[in-house]
Parts: sequence; structure tokens; C-alpha cells
Amino acid sequence: MKKLLLAIVLLVTTITFAQETEKNNTSFYLATGVSITNSNDFSDSSYVSAEIGVMIDNVTFGAVFGRNNLTEMFGSNESFNNYWYEGKVAVYRSLGVVDGYGLLGIGSYIGNDSIFLEYGLGISREFKDLGVFIQVSNWDGVTYITPGIYISL
Repeated sequence: MKKLLLAIVLLVTTITFAQETEKNNTSFYLATGVSITNSNDFSDSSYVSAEIGVMIDNVTFGAVFGRNNLTEMFGSNESFNNYWYEGKVAVYRSLGVVDGYGLLGIGSYIGNDSIFLEYGLGISREFKDLGVFIQVSNWDGVTYITPGIYISL
């Protein structure tokens, strides 16, 4: 119940921010990142992801696909249960040199009926059509730091 309440608060907050900023443009983007948690085993607890989406004004709508458990990624124990997908919404606001954003996502692992929520905050910086970001999010009950890059198309 706490996650649902937090998701609703974040959604209302993102809608409020979206109404305050006026960029008036639409662009597509591709992004990739590595989500890292404070575990002793980087390979088992990290997630890689690829995202495609659209930014309308200061709101992004993305489809994310990724993989957990990098140890088994190149081994013989490959399983589709290690892959996941997510729909994500993020709202951006200029903070001067960087943009700050709040995000909310919902997803599931392939071959698994359970769903997970992701919510968090991040900052990004764009250099022409190439950008970098770092975010902190709680995803499936675990806090991750995710650095990444994106390109605007």
C-alpha cells in the first residue's frame, strides 16, 4: 500500500512539474544504463538496460528492456526469466547546468506474473544530441544507482 501511495504522489508531482515548464518540442531518444546496488557481487546484483522513448515537452515516455544477473549472461544457464521489461514516465525540470527529473515505472520479469514498481530521482546533462544521466531509484524493493548515456534522435 505504501508503494501505491508513493506512486500516486510521484505521479501528481510529475504532472504538476510538467505543467510548469514550457519547452514545446518532441523528440525520440535511445538510452542505456547499468543499475548498481551496494552488494559484494557486482555481476549477480547489477542490471543492464536499453530504453527507447519519446520526450514531449519535458515529459518522457519510455519502454525499457533489460537483464539481471550478469554472471549467467554469458554462461550455459541462460534463462529468459532473467530478462525484464518496464514502462516508464519521467518529468524533467531545468536546474540550471543540469536537468533534474522524477521517474515512475511499472514492469515485470519475462515468464513471471509478478509486477514491480520503480520510482526515483535523477539528473541529466545534454551535449547537443548526446547526454549523460545518473539516477537513484527504488526498484522491486531494492535501491539502485544507475549511470547511463542517451542520444536524442
